Amino acid sequence: MAKAMVVWERAGEAWVPRGIFLGTRNRLDYRMLPGNATRDRWAAFAAANATPPLLPGSTTERGTWEDWILAAISDYSNAHDRWCTQVDPEATAEATFTKYVLEGSPVLTPEEFVGSDEIPSDLGGYRKVTPQ
Repeated sequence: MAKAMVVWERAGEAWVPRGIFLGTRNRLDYRMLPGNATRDRWAAFAAANATPPLLPGSTTERGTWEDWILAAISDYSNAHDRWCTQVDPEATAEATFTKYVLEGSPVLTPEEFVGSDEIPSDLGGYRKVTPQ
Protein backbone atom coordinates (compact mmCIF):
# COMPACT_ATOMS: atom_id res chain seq x y z
CA MET A 1 0.00 0.00 0.00
CA ALA A 2 1.35 3.44 -0.90
CA LYS A 3 2.49 5.78 1.85
CA ALA A 4 2.82 9.55 1.74
CA MET A 5 4.21 12.32 3.88
CA VAL A 6 3.66 16.06 3.96
CA VAL A 7 6.70 18.30 4.36
CA TRP A 8 5.95 21.30 6.58
CA GLU A 9 8.18 24.36 7.00
CA ARG A 10 8.23 26.78 9.87
CA ALA A 11 6.76 30.21 9.18
CA GLY A 12 7.18 32.20 12.37
CA GLU A 13 5.33 30.30 15.11
CA ALA A 14 3.26 28.24 12.67
CA TRP A 15 3.98 25.39 10.26
CA VAL A 16 2.95 25.57 6.59
CA PRO A 17 2.66 22.58 4.20
CA ARG A 18 5.17 22.98 1.37
CA GLY A 19 5.28 19.60 -0.36
CA ILE A 20 4.77 15.85 -0.34
CA PHE A 21 6.63 12.62 -0.98
CA LEU A 22 4.71 9.57 -2.19
CA GLY A 23 6.22 6.11 -1.91
CA THR A 24 4.80 3.04 -3.61
CA ARG A 25 6.24 -0.43 -3.83
CA ASN A 26 8.27 0.49 -6.95
CA ARG A 27 8.49 4.28 -7.10
CA LEU A 28 9.24 7.41 -5.09
CA ASP A 29 7.77 10.70 -6.26
CA TYR A 30 7.55 14.19 -4.81
CA ARG A 31 5.99 17.59 -5.41
CA MET A 32 6.99 20.86 -3.75
CA LEU A 33 5.68 24.38 -3.95
CA PRO A 34 7.88 26.34 -6.37
CA GLY A 35 9.74 29.51 -5.54
CA ASN A 36 12.31 28.46 -2.93
CA ALA A 37 15.66 27.40 -4.37
CA THR A 38 16.87 25.87 -1.11
CA ARG A 39 13.76 23.71 -0.77
CA ASP A 40 13.94 22.75 -4.45
CA ARG A 41 17.58 21.62 -4.10
CA TRP A 42 16.84 19.72 -0.86
CA ALA A 43 13.84 17.85 -2.32
CA ALA A 44 15.65 17.00 -5.57
CA PHE A 45 18.69 15.79 -3.61
CA ALA A 46 16.53 13.74 -1.20
CA ALA A 47 14.68 12.06 -4.07
CA ALA A 48 17.78 11.47 -6.21
CA ASN A 49 19.79 9.96 -3.34
CA ALA A 50 17.00 8.03 -1.64
CA THR A 51 17.51 4.35 -1.03
CA PRO A 52 14.91 2.07 0.50
CA PRO A 53 16.01 1.29 4.06
CA LEU A 54 17.36 -2.06 5.13
CA LEU A 55 14.69 -4.37 6.44
CA PRO A 56 14.78 -4.90 10.20
CA GLY A 57 17.22 -7.65 11.09
CA SER A 58 18.82 -7.66 7.63
CA THR A 59 22.19 -6.39 6.53
CA THR A 60 21.51 -6.70 2.81
CA GLU A 61 17.78 -6.87 2.05
CA ARG A 62 16.14 -3.54 1.33
CA GLY A 63 12.49 -2.60 1.81
CA THR A 64 10.27 -0.62 -0.54
CA TRP A 65 9.70 3.08 -1.16
CA GLU A 66 6.80 2.78 1.27
CA ASP A 67 9.38 1.86 3.94
CA TRP A 68 11.45 4.88 2.87
CA ILE A 69 8.51 7.18 3.67
CA LEU A 70 8.33 5.82 7.20
CA ALA A 71 12.06 6.30 7.72
CA ALA A 72 12.11 9.74 6.06
CA ILE A 73 9.40 11.08 8.38
CA SER A 74 11.84 10.72 11.24
CA ASP A 75 15.03 11.45 9.29
CA TYR A 76 13.85 14.71 7.71
CA SER A 77 11.90 16.14 10.65
CA ASN A 78 14.14 18.35 12.71
CA ALA A 79 11.38 20.38 14.46
CA HIS A 80 13.46 23.49 13.85
CA ASP A 81 12.56 24.45 10.30
CA ARG A 82 11.11 21.24 8.80
CA TRP A 83 8.49 18.77 10.00
CA CYS A 84 7.10 15.72 8.20
CA THR A 85 3.82 13.93 8.87
CA GLN A 86 2.40 10.74 7.40
CA VAL A 87 -0.89 11.15 5.54
CA ASP A 88 -3.25 8.89 3.62
CA PRO A 89 -2.08 8.98 -0.01
CA GLU A 90 -4.21 9.77 -3.00
CA ALA A 91 -3.89 7.86 -6.29
CA THR A 92 -1.07 10.08 -7.62
CA ALA A 93 1.58 12.42 -6.27
CA GLU A 94 -0.18 15.34 -7.94
CA ALA A 95 -3.51 14.49 -6.27
CA THR A 96 -1.77 14.03 -2.90
CA PHE A 97 -0.02 17.39 -3.33
CA THR A 98 -3.29 19.11 -4.24
CA LYS A 99 -5.17 17.64 -1.28
CA TYR A 100 -2.59 18.23 1.45
CA VAL A 101 -0.65 21.27 0.26
CA LEU A 102 -2.81 23.31 -2.10
CA GLU A 103 -6.16 22.59 -0.42
CA GLY A 104 -5.01 21.30 2.97
CA SER A 105 -4.59 22.95 6.32
CA PRO A 106 -2.88 26.29 5.71
CA VAL A 107 -0.98 26.23 9.01
CA LEU A 108 -0.43 24.23 12.15
CA THR A 109 0.22 26.07 15.38
CA PRO A 110 2.33 24.68 18.24
CA GLU A 111 -0.84 23.78 20.16
CA GLU A 112 -1.84 21.37 17.38
CA PHE A 113 1.30 19.26 17.77
CA VAL A 114 0.38 16.77 20.43
CA GLY A 115 2.86 14.14 21.57
CA SER A 116 1.91 10.48 21.70
CA ASP A 117 3.38 7.32 23.15
CA GLU A 118 1.54 5.17 20.61
CA ILE A 119 3.75 3.40 18.10
CA PRO A 120 1.95 2.55 14.84
CA SER A 121 1.98 -1.15 14.01
CA ASP A 122 3.18 -0.56 10.42
CA LEU A 123 6.41 1.24 11.22
CA GLY A 124 8.54 -1.59 9.89
CA GLY A 125 11.09 -1.35 12.67
CA TYR A 126 11.36 2.42 12.90
CA ARG A 127 10.18 4.42 15.89
CA LYS A 128 8.63 7.83 15.29
CA VAL A 129 10.27 10.50 17.42
CA THR A 130 7.95 13.24 18.63
CA PRO A 131 9.50 16.53 19.78
CA GLN A 132 8.92 17.42 23.41
